Amino acid sequence: MIRAGSVFITGAMHRHVDDHLWIVLSDPAQDRNRVLIVNLTTCRGYLGHDDCVLRPAGYDGLDHPSCVLFQGASICTLADLEASMQKGLVELRGPLSAEVLQRVKDAAERTRFLSGEGKQLLREQALAD
Repeated sequence: MIRAGSVFITGAMHRHVDDHLWIVLSDPAQDRNRVLIVNLTTCRGYLGHDDCVLRPAGYDGLDHPSCVLFQGASICTLADLEASMQKGLVELRGPLSAEVLQRVKDAAERTRFLSGEGKQLLREQALAD
């Protein structure tokens, strides 16, 4: 089941060259048609890469420090994610802990690299909690 904090990898079954981890940041149970996802990338010191750094100690699925790439965030539908899973294009991994998910959401609110649409979606859902 895909929910806020779910982590998935693209490129499952070697069908795609992108093998980055992605985090479902918004809550699909609140809005199936707008699901905010952000990906993790190796920290390379680029502008905005240090807004939120996750380390292996905070998430078992990492083998090196990784940065949340807010400027690469995307909004998709839950149906699209589920269809990609059924086709083997994405594979769910273990979810983030509630604490780490909240840290990423807090960083999403602070960063200048997440779109206004992404921030608004998170704010709307926070009010509905």
